Amino acid sequence: MARVYHRDQAGAPALTYTSAVTIAQFAAFKAVLKACLVNGYGGIPAAGWLLVNEGEYFLVLRNGSASGYVCFSTSPAAPALMTIHVSATYTGMSGNVMTGDGLKTGKSAGNNIPHKQTLHSFVRSDLYCCWTLVADESTFVMGLGGSFSFSNVELIGTSLTDYGSLGTLYVGEDTAGNFIVCGGRETTGSTSTTATYGFSSAGFTSLRHPATGLLVDTGSIAVDTAPLFDGYGVNGLDATPLPKAYLAPLAWTSGGASGHFRGLCVDPGAMASAVSIGAQRLGHVGAVRIRTINSQIPLDDGYVYLVAPRDGVTGPFFLLTNNPEFW
Repeated sequence: MARVYHRDQAGAPALTYTSAVTIAQFAAFKAVLKACLVNGYGGIPAAGWLLVNEGEYFLVLRNGSASGYVCFSTSPAAPALMTIHVSATYTGMSGNVMTGDGLKTGKSAGNNIPHKQTLHSFVRSDLYCCWTLVADESTFVMGLGGSFSFSNVELIGTSLTDYGSLGTLYVGEDTAGNFIVCGGRETTGSTSTTATYGFSSAGFTSLRHPATGLLVDTGSIAVDTAPLFDGYGVNGLDATPLPKAYLAPLAWTSGGASGHFRGLCVDPGAMASAVSIGAQRLGHVGAVRIRTINSQIPLDDGYVYLVAPRDGVTGPFFLLTNNPEFW
């Protein structure tokens, strides 16, 4: 069964908080992944991933089911902006990027538009930052919450300037066994504010073509993640509680094949809501703020449900969960 990890658990990694946009943001991200996926903490076992290699500017992991490797890398020039690669094997490093069969980042041919995720304000402030993670040996889903403006804003999407590192990052297998990454953005931009917010096909990498099982490698792949999208306008503010939650999985498609994201679900009645409002529609009492993205939504079935952090006005409202129905 998938395990839930978050900032406020006993033994969770102690992070160094800094307002500087430096390698400290990436170091904190690495510390969280290693604690949750590789080492465990406070009596909570690790999810079962393998630490393959690590340096100041990179981290390479392999999932426990050995279906893929993922490399997170950054650079001295933009230390809070990371690029994400996947591969079928690991043969070493070329600078801060791993080498291996089928090395892929993003959907474009030749890896011309890399898949990136910002960590700009991940640990900007001890008071206004938080993280969550749900994982098993094959997949992890991470919620990042960081404040750009040193304020614990409610997640209702009224101002882009308050969101410095909000986002959801999915890495590992889907329900069909495809090794994928979703979250952030594909971009040639080189500043830490160029790959923010989204969770959709706009920031997506697949190791293989799901219809054939062949490596995407230097080729390209077309992906659809509807109803997840990369755009503006989803910002419902009516927090009236729904009489009942009806949860459904989220899928991605490519070339006539499909798979569901593991650990994610959505209620159609709340998906057009801002994050805090969607949580309240599903029974959460009071506002959800950047610091409280690890607040559980009480659906009373014995499983954990957490908001999927995102920029306030992009994409639908959905949930992270350890409910085995969605794994």
